[in-house]
Amino acid sequence: MLALVFLITLLATQPTLARDYSKTPCEEDLGEVLELSVSMFDTHRGAHPGQANFTARSMGVEYALCIDELISLARQYDMSRRSFAKKDFIAELEWVRNLFNREMSEIYRQAKIYESIAGEGNASTRASASIIGTRLHLWAMKHKYPPAEFDSIQRYSKRNGGLSERRLAELAIQKYVPAIVDLARRKFSGDGLERNLGEAWYWLKRAQQENVDTSSITKKSLNRLLEEMDEKERRTLKVFSHVYGELDLTNIDIPATFAPLSATLPDPLSDEEVKTFAKKFEGLSRISEVETLRIVDGQLLDRTTGIHHSGIVNSNFLFRPFGMSHNEFMLRKCNYNRAMGRIFPQGRNEKWRQLDRKSNALVSLFEKDAARYISDAIQCGRLFPNPKSKAMSDALAWAKKLDQMDLAALRTLAEKHLEKSGSSSKTEFKPVPKLDREIQRELFMHYHLANTIQRFAEFKHPDK
Repeated sequence: MLALVFLITLLATQPTLARDYSKTPCEEDLGEVLELSVSMFDTHRGAHPGQANFTARSMGVEYALCIDELISLARQYDMSRRSFAKKDFIAELEWVRNLFNREMSEIYRQAKIYESIAGEGNASTRASASIIGTRLHLWAMKHKYPPAEFDSIQRYSKRNGGLSERRLAELAIQKYVPAIVDLARRKFSGDGLERNLGEAWYWLKRAQQENVDTSSITKKSLNRLLEEMDEKERRTLKVFSHVYGELDLTNIDIPATFAPLSATLPDPLSDEEVKTFAKKFEGLSRISEVETLRIVDGQLLDRTTGIHHSGIVNSNFLFRPFGMSHNEFMLRKCNYNRAMGRIFPQGRNEKWRQLDRKSNALVSLFEKDAARYISDAIQCGRLFPNPKSKAMSDALAWAKKLDQMDLAALRTLAEKHLEKSGSSSKTEFKPVPKLDREIQRELFMHYHLANTIQRFAEFKHPDK
């Protein structure tokens, strides 16, 4: 019973740990487990002949990862003195095995059935039913079955709002409609989550695109809600529409408050402007000048993209203005890259930048967001040839060579860059103290690249 309480507590507070907990029972002595379960099965049936006996099923579900071994042991076990067990025990274990060979929807349906049964009968029946229901629910969650994950979120969301929001968003991004609707409702009303009209608008629109009637959440039109947003909410909507997309803006009237700095693509820099910016950037590549560099880079972003940079002065982190097409957004970003190519005709080729590009290119082979970033940078080179795009293409070619390496070669390369970093630790960057900050940055990029190569090796060879 204590194990069940512990398991339910894990499900409520630490769902990831609960999933791992479901993997451990097969390490026990299955012979002893079987002997105890057979004895309990017969005792329960004799004491409560008119009630359901879930002893065998609860054991089978708890040891589902080794159910075949359990059935084999049960067939060898002497049940001649167990009048009830010899008749039904093995059949109950086979029921469990058959269940785990069925669709996840059936496993989850059975979880709900046993969770409801857990409130009926004597203490032993309730405990066994609770174990079955909880274990099946965890199994469905472990296998990322959306209804099971959504149900868990609904049960425990008020205990951990931040975690619930992240888990809900994961389901909504996967287009699980109940999660989309729930996020829209919670973000609009502030029920258990911080109210944000920009985020609510995004999920309301996604829900309506799935033919969901959202009038129970708000009777206001989407156009009206756009007018009511403050600056923070407009910024949130811009970020969500840029990162997650999936919006059909037909018949949506976008207010002027969402407009970029310039209505059209800014003109290329004049020769005089190139000289002016080159002078401003001169000597600002060092880390010690980062604040001044941020200001100058922000001025260049404003001038060449015509897009609010929201304090993040890097074209890689610009968010597409709400309602702007991807093609226009790319032209504006590439206008910045073209300007940088003229200001720095030889490129900004500090060694740390080369290492950073290699790391980004390698990550792009196994992460969607990084792949989009690399693709955009290379596309800019096709529109407006520039040193940055050329360097990124070279980095991607390097990464694709690593894609052909075996595990040993990848690990050797990772160790090589870790050694170059001078770090005394593999888990934390610990360089030699009192180094020049620019040199320290280069060493850190070696450390970062070593970790990226190791992550890539684990992605390529997950079972080794």
